[in-house]
Amino acid sequence: MQYTKKISVGAFAKKGEDYKEGDLLTIANEGKKIPSSFDPEKTQDVFLVKLPKGDEKNINVNQTSINNLIDAYGGESVQWVGKQVKVWLITQSVSGKLQKVTYLSHPLAEMVESRDGGMGWQIPGKQPEAPTNPGGHPADEINPDDIPF
Repeated sequence: MQYTKKISVGAFAKKGEDYKEGDLLTIANEGKKIPSSFDPEKTQDVFLVKLPKGDEKNINVNQTSINNLIDAYGGESVQWVGKQVKVWLITQSVSGKLQKVTYLSHPLAEMVESRDGGMGWQIPGKQPEAPTNPGGHPADEINPDDIPF
């Protein structure tokens, strides 16, 4: 039988108890990728955060929040340590049930409608970085080198 190591990261913060909508949390480490509790083939991003009451606990951070943090503080998570983030609790359908989902953003970010009609965040006075393809070209731009003829 093959065994895999489980990584213990400590206690997790609970939404509604340890933090709520609009709270400011402080990122306390550069994050860890741990095996997902839902799918062992995938990972989840876990960050230690300082909560409003001063204690520190872990929080799962989704990809949208990671993108927000990249827009706010850059792509190196070590640069996020000590930075404040704002909590957004958005009710969404998750596996057929309505649940509050935690999103993190820059403290001054505002929720805006995205190009596809969904939601997104914008930091006033700052343009979000455009996603790029591996060659460094903007994701919505065709690289002439990719055209096969």
